[in-house]
Amino acid sequence: MHLVWLAITCVMTTGFGQLFKWSQRRNGHGPTVVAANYLVMAAAVGAYLLAQGGLHLTGPVTRLGALTGGFFIVAMIVMTRALETCDVGAVLTAFRLSILLPIVLGIWLWKEAVTALQFGGVGLALVGLAMMTFGARARKTGAIFSGGTLALLLLVFFSQSLSHVGLSSVHHLGLDGERLSLIFAISLTAGLLGAVAVAYKRHVPRAGECAIGALIGLYNLANLIVVLITLSMVPRAVFFPIVGCSVVIMDNLFAHFVWKERLRAPALIGAFISAAAMLMVCPR
Repeated sequence: MHLVWLAITCVMTTGFGQLFKWSQRRNGHGPTVVAANYLVMAAAVGAYLLAQGGLHLTGPVTRLGALTGGFFIVAMIVMTRALETCDVGAVLTAFRLSILLPIVLGIWLWKEAVTALQFGGVGLALVGLAMMTFGARARKTGAIFSGGTLALLLLVFFSQSLSHVGLSSVHHLGLDGERLSLIFAISLTAGLLGAVAVAYKRHVPRAGECAIGALIGLYNLANLIVVLITLSMVPRAVFFPIVGCSVVIMDNLFAHFVWKERLRAPALIGAFISAAAMLMVCPR
């Protein structure tokens, strides 16, 4: 059953990324689409909870939801900024390696049991992720390791890492029974902060952008529910390498067959390495 939920998570997480790429191909304003996505999620969950008489936000739910929602939107804003100024390969490496922090916390903070073989698989997964990321098409800026650029890449890493840590904390804080309330708090926080960012940029949202954001938001809602259910059953040290590697492999396949992007040799090698890592990390 655990493997079934892991497989569903991998497929749905890949689909979310492809929907966002589709919105970019339609020239959607990124911050507007992201903000609409989270606001629609909050509206859908809030309406359901109100209808069920269960929209009760406890202190732990409010605090974790606000923090995680903040991390979510900050990660998206920082990522957008980084892709404008840094080499794409470097940015994606920082983004993909963000799975490292929740894995380490799962082992050391929450005392999750990890075998030597699984621990080796985690390391191999990170190697595969890095190779696949560096195999992506990149813009050469000539200033990848300047002080300002390095700081921006570190922000990408830590903001995305904290998003993962927020989600993985749900189970360990005993909040599995309040998943929907948490999703409401997370999405409302991220949506409102995203709307502030759009207003700051003085962008006037178009109907098409909002519609795309709404579609992605409904999909993202289902995806987030699946992620939280899977995290309640699977250790973080297993979840993040498997999902991270699988999503990158499927992203590369979509890039090659759907978006007609050439798959480079490092990406192919990294995909094979990550496949081997998944066999090592999979629960037995």
